[in-house]
Amino acid sequence: GGQFVEAHENLSRDLSCVGLSLKEIDADFFKKSLLDDSIFKVNKIEGQNRQGFVTDIVQSVTRKHTGIFAYEIQTGVESIKAFLKIKPHDREIVLGSAKVLEILNPGLAELLVRRSEHLPFKHCHIREIEVLSKKNSIVNELAPQFLGSFIDFNKEAFVLIQELIGDNWNISEIINLDKWTDQAKENAIKKIARMHGHFLNQEAN
Repeated sequence: GGQFVEAHENLSRDLSCVGLSLKEIDADFFKKSLLDDSIFKVNKIEGQNRQGFVTDIVQSVTRKHTGIFAYEIQTGVESIKAFLKIKPHDREIVLGSAKVLEILNPGLAELLVRRSEHLPFKHCHIREIEVLSKKNSIVNELAPQFLGSFIDFNKEAFVLIQELIGDNWNISEIINLDKWTDQAKENAIKKIARMHGHFLNQEAN
């Protein structure tokens, strides 16, 4: 109805933001993001990386670059491999999800947009960056090393930079559950539960 159109227009108002151009991801970008002035050269690592479903959803409502990209960074003393997670804005996830739901259930799509302020999507574009930047020991057991981040609210560019482990940067391989042993699943669940418990206790205090 009219409420859905109005809510959709309010959310869509800033979708014209250009985001971060891949041409901007150069040595100067990494110097600022990693706080390392010795960086003098970067090379994009090409590969057939399959992006996650969130990236697919938001591409229907924005032309900004989102998803996972890998780079080799040359510093004064070493070569570092890193992957960048260019995160979509929470608003783009809501609108992309609503676009999918509208085909299946227009009423549910309307509810999603109207109640977007109360959904877990809220602030998801900066939440992971904030959590990993704390370099908590519990988080370190679960995630590749946090190297740095880039946030530009005017461009709506939100980038998480982490250590690339090995040569396989197809991060989405995590969804291939047939490669997970029962022990690996149990360990992951325990560590994720510890992490959630840690941050819930912080909020409670």
